Amino acid sequence: MTFKNGLQARIDYKKSRTATVNFTDFQLIENQSEAITAGLGYRVKGLKMPFKFKGKKVILHNDLNMRFDFTYRDNVIVNHRLDQGISIPTSGAKVITVSPSIDYVISKQMNIRIFLDRTRTIPKTSNSFPTTTTRAGVTFRFSLANF
Repeated sequence: MTFKNGLQARIDYKKSRTATVNFTDFQLIENQSEAITAGLGYRVKGLKMPFKFKGKKVILHNDLNMRFDFTYRDNVIVNHRLDQGISIPTSGAKVITVSPSIDYVISKQMNIRIFLDRTRTIPKTSNSFPTTTTRAGVTFRFSLANF
């Protein structure tokens, strides 16, 4: 949804289940996944940004977009041994992602983006360790053609 004051909100929910049957060793492999994403954004139209270019002061009046997304994903793979009547989780994890970003349109061909992506993975089995990944940076995008 986008509101008249420039505020943007979104929510996304995904759920999936896949089952694979193996008749040679009487196994059912089940993959379940569930994810929810909530996001907020705000657009400031015509933001004045002063820059110095070759000793001259240049003021740009372009749009600034700010976004913040939060994602929680839970997936598990379970091996059901049908002849033995047991179920064993073989892999899976809870994944929490936080990703804020700021985009500024310098011109029709030039865009700058500052971002941070932080992901925390908590495994459901003892086969792996909890991990945290952080990516951050600045991206300059230059388009040769404007479609």
